[in-house]
Amino acid sequence: MATKKPAPEPARRSLFKIGEDIEGLHEYLYETFGDVTDEDLNDKVDQWLSDLSIEETEKIEQYCYVIRNNETLGNAAESEQKRVKALADRRKALVKLLKDRLKYYFEHVRSPSIKSYETPMFKLLVKGNGGTRALVLDPRTNDQTHLEEHVPAIYIKQIYVLDVEAVRQDLERVETSRARLVQMRGDNALTGHPINGDQEKELEKTIADLEARLSGVGYLEPRGTHLEIK
Repeated sequence: MATKKPAPEPARRSLFKIGEDIEGLHEYLYETFGDVTDEDLNDKVDQWLSDLSIEETEKIEQYCYVIRNNETLGNAAESEQKRVKALADRRKALVKLLKDRLKYYFEHVRSPSIKSYETPMFKLLVKGNGGTRALVLDPRTNDQTHLEEHVPAIYIKQIYVLDVEAVRQDLERVETSRARLVQMRGDNALTGHPINGDQEKELEKTIADLEARLSGVGYLEPRGTHLEIK
């Protein structure tokens, strides 16, 4: 009886060929990012990563190169964006300064003052600003005592602000109390010593009171994970 020969292992490809694959993936992601759904992008990446039994190290190596390259280019683009924005802000500020000084000249220096002026290339108009006029408040309105004693109640608006830090602290207290309760019961199971009933009831009451108070307020998301590449 002839023995069945084992199936040959798939041939390993060159790094150049693997590099071509990852470059194609990179180009697709870069060109379509923002134009297709995240689900489509995830499917494309997952498809590329689906078979890592062969060339696993080589493919992950190339994949990490793509990540690092985009990190570097992204940081450079962010720096350039800040530089260009700063330049644009300076240009806008200069435009405002030049227009304000020319308007000042038309209104206060030139005699008689004028509202319009024409040159061979430009037509200038001094026009009133539209929209809501700026409100200038008495500086003393920044003082709480002045507000309470001198500003009519009709001008005071009460604002409710959620104390996020207090909510977080109570949510963490719930987790801490639960962990303490589990530890007490676990220690009791290991040692056979009776659990302190008063402490157990106190912890249970603390948890119940906090959960009742936090109902409809919020919760803490589980800690996520992230990939670090060194």
